[in-house]
Amino acid sequence: SCLRLLGYELGKPEPRRLLAKLTHSSGLYVGDNRTLLTQQFLKTSADWLLMVDTDIEFPATLLETMVELAGDRPILAASVPLGAYASTAFMRDTKPGVWHAVDPVPREPIPVDGVATACVLIHRRVFDGITAQLGRTWWQHLYLPQDDGEHLSQGEDLAFSVRAAECGFQSWAVHVPGLGHWKTRRLSHEEPEREGVG
Repeated sequence: SCLRLLGYELGKPEPRRLLAKLTHSSGLYVGDNRTLLTQQFLKTSADWLLMVDTDIEFPATLLETMVELAGDRPILAASVPLGAYASTAFMRDTKPGVWHAVDPVPREPIPVDGVATACVLIHRRVFDGITAQLGRTWWQHLYLPQDDGEHLSQGEDLAFSVRAAECGFQSWAVHVPGLGHWKTRRLSHEEPEREGVG
């Protein structure tokens, strides 16, 4: 998918290309990988960071589609089923640290409380805003105190969504046709899970 996107962008006349730089990061700690990608992005003059997990299949036109759909929306996630959750779009529960997946996710962007970042487009102003108010904590886990004295870990993507919201940035989600999430099999909003299919 990445090579198809690269070929598509390089096939455009140079003034129309949207891709400024392609960077890869892998390692045991997802938050550290996302931090490294963000740091590399902030060294460029690009306005948008498109972050796509390596297990996501996508059309060559993904970058073009996402930028067009984003418009002035600072955070836009293209939803895919996560396996344990029906989508990458979430709304908060009244109980801290509890989230509910939005399903279905429409083909027009909708505002949500948080997004999983399997495929997400984020404007530079979000990182600048979080840095100005909270430091370079973009992808650090949050640990939320619970009534029983324990702490609930909030993963890097929803922690990012919480910090972005605190700094005034709304998250959005959209169904982009052609996305697939490869787990034990391909998961897609176009191919709903059916009992007995593996």
